[in-house]
Amino acid sequence: MYFQLPSDRHGWSRNGSRDRCCYGSGLYFSGVGNLMNLETAFIVPQRIVSGGQTGVDRAALDFAISRGIPHGGWCPAGRLAEDGPIADIYALQETMSAIYSERTLRNVEDSSATLILYQSTISGGTKLTLEAARRMKRPVLLVELNTACQYGDHCRVQAWLSDLRPAILNIAGPRESSHPGIYRQAISMLEKVFFFSAGNERTADQRPVSSSSSNSSPSSSPSSSSTWS
Repeated sequence: MYFQLPSDRHGWSRNGSRDRCCYGSGLYFSGVGNLMNLETAFIVPQRIVSGGQTGVDRAALDFAISRGIPHGGWCPAGRLAEDGPIADIYALQETMSAIYSERTLRNVEDSSATLILYQSTISGGTKLTLEAARRMKRPVLLVELNTACQYGDHCRVQAWLSDLRPAILNIAGPRESSHPGIYRQAISMLEKVFFFSAGNERTADQRPVSSSSSNSSPSSSPSSSSTWS
């Protein structure tokens, strides 16, 4: 549906051209003026997982439930979270320990890729998630939510997903108490990233098929083992 070549925050792609996506239109404009319909390139993971903490974790689970996307993940023993025991509506599996770091590592290890949503700085459990993904050589993408809307980072996430096609996507980030408002920011970002109309969504096990009226997709894509930050 919406796609953009891997680019920095100023819209410059790796091949040196300026690219932009037309959000909501299903159209891609390249730096040389080509217009392409890339609806079939859009990927929805088979499963979204998180640790169930307030903030980004909870936003990921709530979004998955609202869109009918299977969800899950590991949470601390006792379903520990800063606002009390995690509700049973969230299909999470408890680790043997109540230590947060154990579930953080398990979620990274059991996922195909990790998306980290944050505000300004990375610390604590979010930093541990990033370090674990790099150490385990799992694909990881960082999105800074305070500037994401300004720079259209949802297009960057969509391109990353289209390249990787992760079956299980781990979504992580800070808790609400340390980063007020991040739950709503994360929901807003996920709504942009996974915006799809009925009949157009594709799960990670479905390869995109170009329609006869569409031009070929851009050939420039990141390596699935790369870390975009």
